Amino acid sequence: MSRRTVIWGLAIISGLASWSGARSLQAGDDPLWGTWKLNIEKSTFSSGPPPKSNTHKYEPYGTDGVRATAHVVDAEGREINFQYSLKYDGKFYPVIGDPSRDMTSLKRIDAYTGVGANMKGGKVINSSRHVLSNDGRTLTVTLTRAGISEVRVYEKQQ
Repeated sequence: MSRRTVIWGLAIISGLASWSGARSLQAGDDPLWGTWKLNIEKSTFSSGPPPKSNTHKYEPYGTDGVRATAHVVDAEGREINFQYSLKYDGKFYPVIGDPSRDMTSLKRIDAYTGVGANMKGGKVINSSRHVLSNDGRTLTVTLTRAGISEVRVYEKQQ
């Protein structure tokens, strides 16, 4: 077998493996899809009191993105419902209904890890790191602002 044949064979196998992995995420196998509830006891809050409840639902958006809807009851009992749709490209997309931010971004590193940021009034207010556990049951979001971090631990509901 010639060297050229081996190289082409490896390239084709590698390409098929990449295509197959991307296709399975698009087909709904993404571990993020579903409903997530904040576990307040496992989370840390440095910017104020924790919310009374916080639930997010993530669904596919386009070929490489996520649509998020959230229902939050803040510490004072006010209900906040917000939503956004974005591609995993690191660009900022609008957030509708969240008083703390008006834009968000997310760049996927792999199926279990992403990094992003949030903006309010054209200024970045924090950065974020999103990590799904290997079993896909826990989502840990670390928000960092001015060197201070908060950790929010979500548990998958469905």
